[in-house]
Amino acid sequence: MIFELANDYAEVLEAMPEQHPRHRILKLLNEAIRRDAGFIAVHPYSFFQCLWNSCWWHDTPVAAAHYIPTGGAASVPLPPWRQPGLKLSSLLEKWREKRQATSSAFWIKSCRPQFPPLDSRQIMEWTTKSLSLIAYSSLTYSSDGEQIFAAEGNNVTAWEVSTGQKRGVFVGHTQPVTCICPSNDGRLIVTGSEDRTVRVWSTADWTQVAQFTNHSSSVNTVSISNDSKFVVSGSGDRLATSAGDTTVRVWNQQTQKQISVFHGHNTSATAVAFDPSTKCVVSGTDEGRICVWNRDTGDLIADLLDEVVELPDGPIPIADGIIVDLKFDQNGTEVISIDEDTTLMRWNARTGTAIRRFRVEVDNKYPVLCAKLFPEVNQCAISLWSTDVILANLSGNPSASRFTGTPCQIDSIAWSPDGRNIAGYCQDGKIRIWHRQSMLDDMKLNGHTENITCLAFSDDGQQIASGGFDERIMLWCPETGVLTKEIENTGMVGFLTFTHDGLGLVSVAFDTEIRLWDLKAGILVASSVKLTQRIKLLSVCPADRFVAALTEDGMIVLWNPSTPTPTSLQSIESEGVNYDSLCFSKDGRHLIASQGDKATEWDLEESDPHPIVSNEALSRADRELPEKYFLFPRDSVNCLLLEMSKGDTVAVFPAFFLISKSYPPDSRWAVANGRHVMILELVEEIVEDIETIEIIDSFPEFDPPNF
Repeated sequence: MIFELANDYAEVLEAMPEQHPRHRILKLLNEAIRRDAGFIAVHPYSFFQCLWNSCWWHDTPVAAAHYIPTGGAASVPLPPWRQPGLKLSSLLEKWREKRQATSSAFWIKSCRPQFPPLDSRQIMEWTTKSLSLIAYSSLTYSSDGEQIFAAEGNNVTAWEVSTGQKRGVFVGHTQPVTCICPSNDGRLIVTGSEDRTVRVWSTADWTQVAQFTNHSSSVNTVSISNDSKFVVSGSGDRLATSAGDTTVRVWNQQTQKQISVFHGHNTSATAVAFDPSTKCVVSGTDEGRICVWNRDTGDLIADLLDEVVELPDGPIPIADGIIVDLKFDQNGTEVISIDEDTTLMRWNARTGTAIRRFRVEVDNKYPVLCAKLFPEVNQCAISLWSTDVILANLSGNPSASRFTGTPCQIDSIAWSPDGRNIAGYCQDGKIRIWHRQSMLDDMKLNGHTENITCLAFSDDGQQIASGGFDERIMLWCPETGVLTKEIENTGMVGFLTFTHDGLGLVSVAFDTEIRLWDLKAGILVASSVKLTQRIKLLSVCPADRFVAALTEDGMIVLWNPSTPTPTSLQSIESEGVNYDSLCFSKDGRHLIASQGDKATEWDLEESDPHPIVSNEALSRADRELPEKYFLFPRDSVNCLLLEMSKGDTVAVFPAFFLISKSYPPDSRWAVANGRHVMILELVEEIVEDIETIEIIDSFPEFDPPNF
């Protein structure tokens, strides 16, 4: 039903004049529905929840506190909450009021705007059934742009771009698929796999029509000629100590025979392509070598490894990094390449002479995950480990722009055939599509610039802390979701916990140093010497006198912030207990470590505390309140909220996360998805669902449709 509704909206929008008062609202509703269509199809009762969390936050004035001010430049459009006209937030509030009191229902409300917002560079997203696999070329558009083919383990799934609906699955490979290439006429796709085979499939009925098995190593890259007669593939064991089979092979897919083999590479092939005439092939390797050779004979035409490029900025060697992608230009006279160091090159395809070099400046700590060239529009899209996407313009004076496409990493990217859009296969299992050109990137959410690694609630539930790779600690208001404080230069934070008075925060950096922060002043108060092992558990005593830590090797240390060196506590080595809980007694006198119902305690008032096994210790422990509800990620499609006493599903939410913290008294959760903090709240209301069109029609500002 939800996909039919999305198609109905699309048909209405196509027929409706843009100046119609309903057009903008319907366009935004259509975008919101399409984003979560796959999730709503499985969980129809989440329809209102999904639209509230995306649409209400779009233009409510409350959203202003969550975005970084743009500075009021004339070229920057007004944010949605300041624009004139009807508001989506008012529509959703009206809908909420209209839900009549007939039955009880739970739903999960987001206390912060979702990322990215509606009407931004992103135009579509949907969720696959599995988390993304890091593989070159594991995502591609069909030649007509109406479908996207994505590798999911051993299979390739075809998705409809306009709705995110699954259209078919190509099943046959016995190990993960690494690369996909569609034919120009749209009738075939070619895939390569770690199972060392190249397979050709019919897009009409999802069946295999050819298979090539001569490679003896993983197939890393494939391409099909413009006339669909020939297939080229390159192989090599990229993660092994020996590269194995590093050949590039050409096949006649109609006769299903191999016609040539190129043995000129010493390392794994990473990219291949035909020239427009299909008479030549170019191949690149993970040592930076690029070769142009004859399709029929395998004879080398040009080898770029031995060249030293003489350009105005001086001589540069070619073998600079893994060749991530390469293409012939439309005339077949030039080769364009990009390597893992984001160096773009233009070469003469016949002589191997370098014509032009352009280096995209990227911080060294953000390696390239994937890159795709699009010679027809002189563009290259590059995805980084930092979750950003860089668009490099290769024409005229080369330039590059950058945008944040998703809160998590983008493992593979692909251009639409017309070059207008870019699709990304993201690590949270979602496929997202963005406009290549957009003026809507100025609205930036407050938050981290790199992945979040830890979260913590204060004892009273009035503060949330987050830390991550960007060496910052951020404090959030759980009720409003607003960023209240930011502490910089904290080191990469791996663990956080509040002091019991809520005035301090204890952090553990990845360098194993324990630090105490004054939250009011935002300054470092004390720090320990570095421990020899990473910390697994952390606890602060009720009087905030001590910090206890359990390291990964099972050692328990006690740190007094007035001294830099923590004290190691004696352990009961014979017990071999792998503790899963560490806390103090309510009076702060005892430290208690436990696993299940088995506990060990230390009396901290002794000069040399000795461990004592004591089952009664658990009754004295100052442990966290038991949770009535438990939020956990079921898969890449959603997370479930379970009632602990019964195990029943109470609500679902369309998100994947690796880190979460709860505050049981308020039924509230802090969740980290990549660099984005989500604050979720369980809402119980007496409701009856009604049709969205009834709500739209109830708006007095809307005139009846006239088109």
